[in-house]
Amino acid sequence: MLATVSDRRLVSSTDGTNVVYYDADVTSTTEYYPYGMTLRSESDGGGYRYGFQGQEMDDEVKGSGNSVNYKYRMHDPRIGRFFAVDPLDYGYPHNSPYAFSENVVINAVELEGLEKTYTYGEFQSKMMDFMWDMQQNANKVKEENFELYQEYLGAINHAYESADFLWGYGRSMSTYALIRFLEGEGGHDIWDINYLKNQFQFNGIGNMFGSGKYQHLYGAYEKIGNSLERGAKNFRSSDTYTSEVYIPVPQDNAFLFTDLGTSLGSFAVKYRVEMYKSINDDGTEEISGKAYFTLVDTYRWHPGLVTTYGDMWGDHDSMQLLEDLGAAEFSVRSYFVVNFTLNSDGTFNFTDIDNIENGDGGCDFPEITPGKGYELKGGGEKNDYRP
Repeated sequence: MLATVSDRRLVSSTDGTNVVYYDADVTSTTEYYPYGMTLRSESDGGGYRYGFQGQEMDDEVKGSGNSVNYKYRMHDPRIGRFFAVDPLDYGYPHNSPYAFSENVVINAVELEGLEKTYTYGEFQSKMMDFMWDMQQNANKVKEENFELYQEYLGAINHAYESADFLWGYGRSMSTYALIRFLEGEGGHDIWDINYLKNQFQFNGIGNMFGSGKYQHLYGAYEKIGNSLERGAKNFRSSDTYTSEVYIPVPQDNAFLFTDLGTSLGSFAVKYRVEMYKSINDDGTEEISGKAYFTLVDTYRWHPGLVTTYGDMWGDHDSMQLLEDLGAAEFSVRSYFVVNFTLNSDGTFNFTDIDNIENGDGGCDFPEITPGKGYELKGGGEKNDYRP
């Protein structure tokens, strides 16, 4: 149900002089079927523009409430489908590109015509469970160390406020990562590379390999180019060329303005390049190959580390303290493959950059050693989000 309330206060009085209480001025109420079709509606005729899930209605197209204007495309609630292809469809081949909220309409809402996102109620329920469990653990030290007990309570409250801020700010991946830390299962997850690519969203969705200031794998792009050019110079007709390069990606304040920045912070990429030379029918040489990437991060908080916006999306000292109460670090991995060709002038082209292929993590993908600070956390694989 959606209820619209004006800013008027309706006075309730028993003697016509003294105010007993105020009633809200409800101007309209609307009940909906699961996909947003109107079940029943009452209105004072004020012409409120917004309807299902708070989105603006375009009643001139198909009648009242039958066309809902999400940011990226239009939705017809009578059939529960969009009338344009999902802008993120290349990253979700298992979903229909016209599906509304991935057909999950009981405990999720549509994220502006892109994908489903969980409701605030479900988020609150998860956070309440974590806070309750941590509160019980904190109670165990209350009598013997009341000062530490108070620190624990402050850390629990800070975690809730940070998660609430991230959720309200639309950072779904950052909210998930914090909840994943609080649930304390450890282990590691494997993430879909096309989903990660879409989280470079400073001033819109960026391209992971673009040259923009806030797209932090651009260094990988440049280093691949240098590696290819060096390899091309050393080629003989029967040669193949293999090279491995490690690229740590540090966290900075600009990176924190992306969802990936506040979920992973710093991370590391290592890639292995394979190049091959072939002779075309016309006698010209052609050099092509694959780059096998491994991206890793350990989600953790560092005591003593101060960041500019830590009071909003996580203070390191407070968050790390929660590990005493059951929270646990976990690791993230992503494996992906990029195909390329090398031009005769030494420049190169990625041939499928708009639809990067998830890898299987096999022997072709380089391993990043624990010595680099990105160890694989114990506990085994917990979640695999590759399509």
